Formats: sequence, C-alpha cells, structure tokens
Amino acid sequence: MSDSGLPAEAGGTRAGKHPFAILAMLLGTTVALGLAIGLFTPLLAGRLDRTGVSPLVNGMTSTVMYLAIGLGALLAGRLIKRHGVRAVFLAGAVGLGLSATAFPAFPSLVAWFVIRAFAGGFAALFFVSTEVAVGLVGDPAKRGRNLALYGVAFSVGFSSGAASWPLLDPLGEWTPFLAVCGVCLVAAALGPFLFPDAHPPLRDRPERRKHPRLGLRSPLITGFSYGFCEAVVTALMPVYGSRIGFSNATVGGFLVLIVGSGLVTHIPVGMSADRVGPMPLTRAAAVVALVGVCLPLLHLQTATLVVCCILAGVGVGSLYTLGLAEVGRRVDAQNLAAANARFTSAYGLGSVLGPVFGGLAMMVLGPQGFFWSLAACLLVLAVGSFLSKAAPAPTAPPVVRWRSPIELLEFDDLP
Repeated sequence: MSDSGLPAEAGGTRAGKHPFAILAMLLGTTVALGLAIGLFTPLLAGRLDRTGVSPLVNGMTSTVMYLAIGLGALLAGRLIKRHGVRAVFLAGAVGLGLSATAFPAFPSLVAWFVIRAFAGGFAALFFVSTEVAVGLVGDPAKRGRNLALYGVAFSVGFSSGAASWPLLDPLGEWTPFLAVCGVCLVAAALGPFLFPDAHPPLRDRPERRKHPRLGLRSPLITGFSYGFCEAVVTALMPVYGSRIGFSNATVGGFLVLIVGSGLVTHIPVGMSADRVGPMPLTRAAAVVALVGVCLPLLHLQTATLVVCCILAGVGVGSLYTLGLAEVGRRVDAQNLAAANARFTSAYGLGSVLGPVFGGLAMMVLGPQGFFWSLAACLLVLAVGSFLSKAAPAPTAPPVVRWRSPIELLEFDDLP
C-alpha cells in the first residue's frame, strides 16, 4: 500500500519523489533536441533562400518535417506504452543525429524534403518521450514547475542552435550538421544512465473520478498555436530579414532574443501555473504575444522589432509549458502518453500549416505578411482560451512503474 492508501502496481512506487535522473534529463538530453530544431530550421531556410527558392517552397520544406513530427507523435504514444520512454528516447536521439549527416551528403531540394521527413519522425520520438517522462513522475501539484524546467532545457538548446547558425554556417557544408549529430549521439550515450525507464500505470488516478473528464480541445489549440508561431518564426524569419535588408547575424540575434525572452519566464510561469492553473496564464500569454506581433504592423522600426521579439518570446514561449500542464490536468496517468502524443501532433499540425500560410502571406502581402500570419493565429488562440473552461487541480500523485539502472539522488524537495 502507498501512503495514500492506494495499492501500488507491481514494480511500482509512488512518485512523490523521483530520482535526480529527471533533472539530469531536463538539463542535459533535452538540450540536444532544442539545439537540433533551433539549428536545422534557420540553417536550411537560409541556404535554400540563397539558391533562389521561393518563400512558399522554402516554407514547405519545414512543413514536411513538422508533418512527420505530428504523425510520428501518434506512433510514439503507442511505442511508449509497449517499450517505455527510455527505448523510445534512444531511438529518437540516434535517428535524429544520423539524419543530420544526410543533409550535406545529398544536397538537393528533393532529397532534403525526404530527409526532413525522417528527421521529423525521429524528433517526434524525442519530443513525446521526454514530455511523458516529466508528466509521469513527481507530484502533479508541481507538474507546471517540472515542465517549466523541461522547457528551460529545450529553450537553452534551441537558442544555442539559433545563435550558432550564423557562426557555423560559414564554416562549411558539413560543420553545422556534424555538430547536431555529435550532440544527439552524446545524449543517446548518456540516455541509459540519465533517462528514466517509466511506464504508464495500470490503474486510473482516483482523483479523476471526483471530476468529470474534460476534453483536450483547449490544450490542443494551444499546442497548435505554439507550433504554428514557432515554425513561422524559425522557418521564415531568415527570409523576412533578408527581404528588409538585415544580415544573417542580425536575424540570428532576433531569434535569440525571442527564445531568450521566453526562457527567463519559463520557471515563473510554470510555478504560477501550479498555483492559479494553466488556463488563466494561457489567456494572458496569447494577449501579450498578439500585442507584440502587431507592433511592427503599426510602425516598422528596429525598436518595434526588438519589443515585438520580447513580447512574442514571452507569450509564445509560455504556451508549450502551459499546454502540457493543462493536458496533465485533463487526463489520468494511464492516458497521459496518448494525450501528450495528441498534443505533439497538434503542435506538428500547427508547424505544418505555419510556414505554408506564412509563406503565402508574404507572397501576397509582402514581407509584412510574416507578422499578419502570426497575428491571425494568436487572435484565434486568445478567443479560444477565453471561451474554454479550466481543468481542476490534481489532488494526488500518480503511481508509476519506475526502473533506473543506477541509484541517484532525489530533487523533488525543491520549493
């Protein structure tokens, strides 16, 4: 019996405390995923733009990758239930690293479409396995904080990738891709020791029986919006910058400013979500980001672009943590893998449509179509979040099966 009076499953343990392996995963292996995505997208978009590829076709190359992420996420949820998060994580890390080396090996537009599809599928395994691991372990009352730490790790990697793009791109055709491959393979090598081998429990969480089950429409809209905005920015910001006369270094600085603004708010937002709930903060984040992207539409100057990057970074950067935290409040632990897979699929769908609509908007409306596409998506999110009902707070930790190859310290006593 657990201290809550619930029978633990075979091999299970109550997850009120969990090993330091989770913290190591948050601050280590997840950085590799962020770095790969942060470097891949502007690097490929910039190189294709230099060859004269149109913004629409350029955006479609990103679309292929994010479509693969959305479809791969659905498969990842089933694989996690069968094999555990560690095996799925290792497959994603190794596959993503190896696919990076295929880009310079096959330098053609058609080949890059195919390679990006494989990279997206492996990234989906990477995404979902890390998300589920964070959601399954620890006190659900601190899920927002844990997801915020995970978001910080991803953002550190993403901003590092975006910042390294203008530095690595001039060093040769292979250098940026070998850097991505090396980081992913290092993460895979550490995975068996730092990554938890957690499985969903066989029983429902009892607190869920006290409340009616809520649908996932609201957090799925949040995930879609996050993917849409992130993909538009990472895929088309280099194109937008070149159209209005900015250098790669300046555009890279804007990307770092966007990610960095979201980075500093991850933990405060996560801890606040544990106290007031994710939904009120989602509404605030949507409004803040919407105001930010509207500023360059009203008056285009470097100063307004800087303020736009800060506000959009704070607002959009918070959506990932808030969306996953809301998912965790709406489903029991048994269904968390499938729900997280649906959230990642919504993210992937938004990432698919974002570059396409952003590219079309730039073709029809000129460079400012970049901001019009972002504003339209954020307006839908703002309206949808204000019309949605918030989920109740969880009341008890889940029971999970936990197997770790080494005995590590605990960190869940953090405030």
